[in-house]
Amino acid sequence: MTAFTIRSYDHDGLLLNLYGSRDEDGCEVEIVTAADSAIDLTMLFGRATLLSMGEIADARLAREAKQQRTEAAADAYQWERNERAGVLRVLSY
Repeated sequence: MTAFTIRSYDHDGLLLNLYGSRDEDGCEVEIVTAADSAIDLTMLFGRATLLSMGEIADARLAREAKQQRTEAAADAYQWERNERAGVLRVLSY
């Protein structure tokens, strides 16, 4: 289980920070605050809303992880391509 934070989540025009935990079953939102505040607003949301926020958080984190993997693969490909082309130079001082 790992902790997660999603900052500035837009919930019907209200920017919120979501804090919770994530495991193989997905995300569970445990604390909700206003985006610019540390005041706990969790009690203002029902269980169904918190579960929905957890599903949205899980999808967002999965999408961000996929994007990071794609960018890393593109960087690795470019590095390898440049290395093969001989354009990488090591500067010595």
